[in-house]
Amino acid sequence: MWLLFFALSVPPSASARAQQPALAAGAVANALSGTVSDPSGAKIAGAKVHAENDRVQRDAVTDDSGHFSLDLPPGTYRFDILAAGFATYARVNVAVGAKPLRPLNVTLRIATENEVVTVDASGASTSAGDNKTALVFKADQLNTLSDNDATLQQQLLAIAGGDGEHPPQIYVDGFTGGRFPPKSSIREVRINQNPFSAQYDGLGFGRIEIFTKPGSDKLHGQFQSQGNDGAFNSRNPFTGFQPPYHTLFLDGNVSGPIGKKTSFFGSGNYNDQQNNAVVNAVVLDANNQQTQLSQAIPNPQTTHNYSARLDRQLTTNNTFTSRYEYNQNLLTNGGVGLLTLASEAYNSTTTTQTLQVGNTQVIGPHIVNETRFQYIRTRLQQSSVSSAPTVIVQGSFNGGGNPAQSNRDNQDRYEFQEYFSLEHGKHFLRAGGRYRLLREANLSTGNYNGQYTFPTLAAYQITQQGIAAGLTPAQIRAEGGGATQFNLTAGQPSAAILTGDIGLYAEDEWKLTGRLTLNLGLRFESQSAVPDHSDPAPRVGFAYALGQRDKHPAFVVVRGGFGLFYDRFPAASLLTAARQNGVTQQAYFVQNPDTYPTLPPVSSLTGAQPTPYRLDPHLRSAYDMVTSLSAERTLGKIGSITGTYLNFRSVHQYLSLNVNAPLPGTYNPSIPDSGVRPFGGTGNIYQFSSPGLARGNIFFTNYNLHPSKWVSIWGFY
Repeated sequence: MWLLFFALSVPPSASARAQQPALAAGAVANALSGTVSDPSGAKIAGAKVHAENDRVQRDAVTDDSGHFSLDLPPGTYRFDILAAGFATYARVNVAVGAKPLRPLNVTLRIATENEVVTVDASGASTSAGDNKTALVFKADQLNTLSDNDATLQQQLLAIAGGDGEHPPQIYVDGFTGGRFPPKSSIREVRINQNPFSAQYDGLGFGRIEIFTKPGSDKLHGQFQSQGNDGAFNSRNPFTGFQPPYHTLFLDGNVSGPIGKKTSFFGSGNYNDQQNNAVVNAVVLDANNQQTQLSQAIPNPQTTHNYSARLDRQLTTNNTFTSRYEYNQNLLTNGGVGLLTLASEAYNSTTTTQTLQVGNTQVIGPHIVNETRFQYIRTRLQQSSVSSAPTVIVQGSFNGGGNPAQSNRDNQDRYEFQEYFSLEHGKHFLRAGGRYRLLREANLSTGNYNGQYTFPTLAAYQITQQGIAAGLTPAQIRAEGGGATQFNLTAGQPSAAILTGDIGLYAEDEWKLTGRLTLNLGLRFESQSAVPDHSDPAPRVGFAYALGQRDKHPAFVVVRGGFGLFYDRFPAASLLTAARQNGVTQQAYFVQNPDTYPTLPPVSSLTGAQPTPYRLDPHLRSAYDMVTSLSAERTLGKIGSITGTYLNFRSVHQYLSLNVNAPLPGTYNPSIPDSGVRPFGGTGNIYQFSSPGLARGNIFFTNYNLHPSKWVSIWGFY
């Protein structure tokens, strides 16, 4: 293994430093600066300065002259200063961006003995976003995680945990449906924030929010490379000759200013994996004799990923952000290995392009409006190396052409968001909406090459020997040969769908007292291309700091919530219903065929009648009714532990039912076509319906421990 790391940092010129190009999360609108002194006027060095709101957190330390400076995007912040031996200074509703800020001159009071042991009540926050299952990973914390993007994704999914019933949701810069970005372009990761928020369609336990890096006011970048050479590979005693394999990974990024109000960030990585797939099967040799086949097949996979982000400060209170990402995955000889021979290999190329555009407006010190748009263009091209009929010899090998054959899939995803937030007294109000549209056009010739199935290798051997000897199919079958099954798909190979969904929401985080917060929300959803168009989703939550008083911290924070969470009907099922409607495509099945190895013409087949798939005209959207109760306990300065109980009641769960199955008591197993069917005929009709019910009780624990600044432990059970 070899490793190369390179970093570039170019200090700006004097004029550039004077211009102070704006950063962005979007771009920096203002700087909060000042000095910290003691009651005598002496400046305090090393004081910790912290500013935060629900979107941004910034930290600084005063220098030897007691001075500090924080670059902050527009918004309203809470401002804290801590220094050993002094009482904590706190100030809320500090507005940044409405007008230039005057320097703050803060005088810290000397802490009395009583004040030293007093714990600020704000330490046990009852805010929905401050639950102890929530985690925030920034620069230092992200550095503790893997630099390998695949491993990093696995780590974050494991840390997020989830609710045990649903896979974790991933949001990239506020959008769904995107790819997991490379670590080099990640600025911050938030996990399990505000589980019952009406802003999101899913329950927040297991939600992962990823924010990419903006540009910077200085030109800097880094580059790294790692991999291994084929000369160091060990030999495989089971495969004989083995093609050389190696890995190469390149990763780099660069960021900096463009003029006074614009900054950029660009990154790219290249991952080349020259792998081998090992086949271990029993086949026939050139003389139709059984032989063991152990073979290594080159199976390279190459991935390219490039992204660029641009942040522009349009006005003091208006920030524009755009991001473009290009990803391509190339796979050669996919699907090969174990019993699957090289003839069934396929090659594929998947290209994904993502464009994101956002605008953040600060309307006064308490109002923020955000507008976002995302477009994802995905193109998949897959082709088989052989168009011959697929041959399955059970327990020995799979050969011939790949049953998937050619696949062309074009997906275009659009997402538009409009979010509004208002802070007013004890209320923090949020409202907005999201609209998503998916168009998918698919061309698939899966099983158009036909498939023969042989029960044993001996039957296949007798068949091959009989064909070589010129025997008729009847003679071959009399000697114990012949295939037992043949199936083929024919008809129109293309299908397309168009479906969209909308979600509107409003919620209020109401801080009744310093110990009690209520969260009240309502979400409304609807989806096109399905019969159900009206899906209201109420949400409610609370947090209570039990035992908290002015000079005593909370013994435990109790949180609870209830909400309805809908599962949108999957686009893949819509595509199945469009393609396999009994007319567009036909499936044929023949028992004991005598046509091997020739593919029979479709006009000669009189196999089973097509099995159609369709939507239930009374389909309802599936949803979960979730009730939650949790208890959080702070373990001094080293961390916290949380226990959470969830009760699920799932209604209208999606199922595929055979609605044309023979009525009870009318089917005779010895007569395959017997029985009285509700819709007549002798074939099955599968219908996507929503009669499913489920109930579940889940208990899980999270613990976050930081026994020292060098050690952090996160656990989920």
